[in-house]
Amino acid sequence: MIFTDIDINIDTSQLYGTQKKFVKMLNNAKITVDVRGNEETKQSEVVFRGKYTYVSFSKDFNLPIYLDENKHVGYLKLDDLLENFGMFIGTNSRNLESVKDKYLEFPLEERNHLSSQKTAELKRTLLKSIRNIANDFPQDKFKEGNLTDKEKQQGTAQKVTLSLNDKDSKGTLIKIAEDIGKAIDKPFSDSDLNNMKEDLKDITFKKMNFTTKIDDKGILKNLTTDLLVNIDNQSDIGFKFSTTFHSTNGNVQFKHKPKADQIITEEQLQSLLLEDNQQELEDVLNSL
Repeated sequence: MIFTDIDINIDTSQLYGTQKKFVKMLNNAKITVDVRGNEETKQSEVVFRGKYTYVSFSKDFNLPIYLDENKHVGYLKLDDLLENFGMFIGTNSRNLESVKDKYLEFPLEERNHLSSQKTAELKRTLLKSIRNIANDFPQDKFKEGNLTDKEKQQGTAQKVTLSLNDKDSKGTLIKIAEDIGKAIDKPFSDSDLNNMKEDLKDITFKKMNFTTKIDDKGILKNLTTDLLVNIDNQSDIGFKFSTTFHSTNGNVQFKHKPKADQIITEEQLQSLLLEDNQQELEDVLNSL
């Protein structure tokens, strides 16, 4: 299982109105992505959860998605989607009642979808790529950190941070992109890599830190990536991803696998919402 906490920090000094309110919501949001999968059965589950505040309205959210690669379909829990984000997509309470405990079925496009095997391979490739890149840097790029009592209780034996400047950050991204492209059988051409390098010229990496936490057996328990970039000399944008790895020893239990009577298609959903909107209009007219 993989758990990733995401922090976003975008400079809002040059934003106004609704755009500024939305970005402030992102900055203050607490977001965690839980991923669990079974490579043998080709099934996986992704849950987005956390809390956001928009102006004076606060909401805890939980949005599960179940993926079945054998059937080439995914399932999105609809009532959670509408309850948590309905204010942004224009839904009403009648819509929520109509899709209670229902999952929307959607196709998994093979050309765009990473299988659980590929996802596992991608994770291994990413970690290996970062490890190989780290070996190329001098020791003064690394700093061993003091462990907190909590980290010690969690089994961390060593914490090391690799800090990169703008030039090293860009070189690292190009190398990781090359390695990942090969891992998913979609290698970047020389032209692609040159275009990527050109695009990176408009970006200044003010900070790129990788912090690893390792247990006493040398197993990676956590990887935190801390980025601060500036694009076209405008607003600073910060991202922090803290990913914790847990071994399930093959025992993966899914909490959001839908039953047959809980699944609806996109056409069925559109029909339900249309009926709801017509009924709501009739209710309004009858009340006049």
